[in-house]
Amino acid sequence: MENNVGKWDSKIRSRLGMILILLGILQFVGLVKFGLVTGIILLVVGIILVLTGTTRKCFIYSLVGVDTSSEEESGS
Repeated sequence: MENNVGKWDSKIRSRLGMILILLGILQFVGLVKFGLVTGIILLVVGIILVLTGTTRKCFIYSLVGVDTSSEEESGS
């Protein structure tokens, strides 16, 4: 699969993913009270966002036909 996540999209995904992972960890440590299921969901979504931001490949984007990496190539 080719890269379909652009530069800015990748940065936003990675940073948002790190925030969600941090919130999920804080939930398990007990510093915030979201609930067990919410903590697990935050961790999973955060990990997915960091992985898709790092690899710049998104399976959902490929299913829908979205490609934010082509915008930056044509804009330069």
